Amino acid sequence: MEEVRKFFGNVEWAWESYIPIGHLTMLFGPQGVGKSYLAAYLIAVLTGSVPEWPEGQEYSGETGPVLLVETEEMRGEYFTRMNKLGVPGD
Repeated sequence: MEEVRKFFGNVEWAWESYIPIGHLTMLFGPQGVGKSYLAAYLIAVLTGSVPEWPEGQEYSGETGPVLLVETEEMRGEYFTRMNKLGVPGD
């Protein structure tokens, strides 16, 4: 592990212990547990539309575009959810 740490450096976190900066973050689980709601909310935080993480910790990092890769044909539903959270359409 020390060799990996030397190569990659220390991990910096957007959301401590949950979302590392510059790394891929995946949400997975059974149908109906709230993955797409959580994803929409996280996107709202990272784009600056919502000021805090789900547990209430304020987000003070950089905001900007987010790439969402969706594999379950929920694009319309994501748009609806993110629109309600104030996420810019672009």
